[in-house]
Amino acid sequence: MKIRTRTAAARLAAALLVSAAFPLAAADVIGKISYLAGKVEIVRDEGPLDAKTVKAGLSLENFDLLKTGADGEIEVQVTSPSAPSSTIRVGPRTQFSIEIGKVGTKQRTTFDLIAGSLAMKVARLTGNQEMQVQTEAAVVGVRGTDFTVTAPATGDLLITCDDGEVECTDEKGTTLQAAAGEAIEQQWGKRIAKLAAALDEWQDRQNADLESDPLKYVGKFAWIYGVRKNQFERRYLALTKSPGRTVGDLIRVWITYRKLVRLHARLFELEEFCEERGITGKIGLFRTSTSFFAGYKRDRMNLEVRMVNVRREVRQYMLRNGGILFWIIERNKK
Repeated sequence: MKIRTRTAAARLAAALLVSAAFPLAAADVIGKISYLAGKVEIVRDEGPLDAKTVKAGLSLENFDLLKTGADGEIEVQVTSPSAPSSTIRVGPRTQFSIEIGKVGTKQRTTFDLIAGSLAMKVARLTGNQEMQVQTEAAVVGVRGTDFTVTAPATGDLLITCDDGEVECTDEKGTTLQAAAGEAIEQQWGKRIAKLAAALDEWQDRQNADLESDPLKYVGKFAWIYGVRKNQFERRYLALTKSPGRTVGDLIRVWITYRKLVRLHARLFELEEFCEERGITGKIGLFRTSTSFFAGYKRDRMNLEVRMVNVRREVRQYMLRNGGILFWIIERNKK
């Protein structure tokens, strides 16, 4: 797919993007899997890698998407000279990608956490390095520390710090720091706050809320999912079918993808949760969980293929242009 600019605004956007170029090509090796157990999937370019190749010792490339199943666990070593040395322990039912690039004079490493849990041990950063974890509605800034970020199916968020210090900023502009032994939480749709309860109480609350009324969460996220899916489909078709595709079209579909993929992962986990327990019921005035999940399953394969295509297009654009930090544009467009 060849993308060209047609308007002054699109040319300006392209110029801004090119000015934020990566110091390394998107296909460069950035680390490896040092431990693996259970089901683990890696999505790169055309789709998932052959399962036989996904094992300890496998090299990871910039922009890879990693997924663990219900029994999956991995440990990842980041060894790129452009990023601080890091060890990431990945829990079950987790999806995230690793993106390394440049912002001005800074080298930035971003872990885009879609769902699940990442426990990270990061070496002290040098003067020109930055590291962050991007979640649905907050960014966790790292200065060299041990910490864990958890994004369960409820849509809430928990950041715990074991050593050093982390800084969290939500999309409404609230910024908080957590030192060793402290934690920050974000209830879905609200601002971040210091966690007042013990960590096990937070986890118990999450489990109890989900066990007591999982259909509450299905209903809450199903409507938003429908809106974002329709927006994604429109923007995807504009990108792939229009003979006059622009950089702006790619940016818009990428922004929508980043929002939709988190809901997709969350609803997939809720679907499994309800099926395992035989839970069905109404999730609105005129819809049941059974009818919603039937449509969700029917659309899943086609949607996931389109999501892979979008990731491939972004990665290829990055390769052609020396690397592009799309999340900078995303943040400005919110």
